[in-house]
Amino acid sequence: MEQINSSSLSLIDLQNYVNQFSASLTSIAYLEGEMSEDQYQKTLNSRLIEFIQATMGFAKSKGLKIELDKILESRKEKEGKLLEDLQEELAKLKEQSKVDLQQMQYQLDQTEDILRITKAQNTKLYRELAFVQAISKRDKAALQAKLDDRQQTHVYKVNSPSTPISEYSISSDQSKQESDNEESLQSLQRKRMRVSNQISTPGSAINQE
Repeated sequence: MEQINSSSLSLIDLQNYVNQFSASLTSIAYLEGEMSEDQYQKTLNSRLIEFIQATMGFAKSKGLKIELDKILESRKEKEGKLLEDLQEELAKLKEQSKVDLQQMQYQLDQTEDILRITKAQNTKLYRELAFVQAISKRDKAALQAKLDDRQQTHVYKVNSPSTPISEYSISSDQSKQESDNEESLQSLQRKRMRVSNQISTPGSAINQE
């Protein structure tokens, strides 16, 4: 009987092998009368061993194939599950990135709005400062003119014989005028300082608005 590699047997191969084995048994039966009993038994045992080895190899190979298929299927399922998990995680990351970008854009818009407001406030404060400086110069010039006029009037009154004024009265008037002038200048300086501080701290100006 033909020797067959049992590890590569298919179901059709096994069926053919069984048919060959049956035929070999018939041949052995025909030869029984020509063989000694011991020779006949050895020949029969040899055929049975070949058949058992072939069928066991077939069963083993099929069993291994089934186990291998199970392992491959399990691995495929695990890989599929891992791929699904990775896809879900990627989708979450994309969504989170989208939210983060929206928040960053909102913060950027807020910052641009604050910068626009600050620039407008600074422009307004610079104009107010220039206005205050102009008023300060004008008022200072007016005060100086009044002071010069007052001094000339005092000199005229002192030198005029028809209007006798004591030295104490002249000194008192001059002191009062100087005090008034000093107070006016200090008031203007305080106002300029307030405007300068508002320019250097634009946040406070925005809050006041």
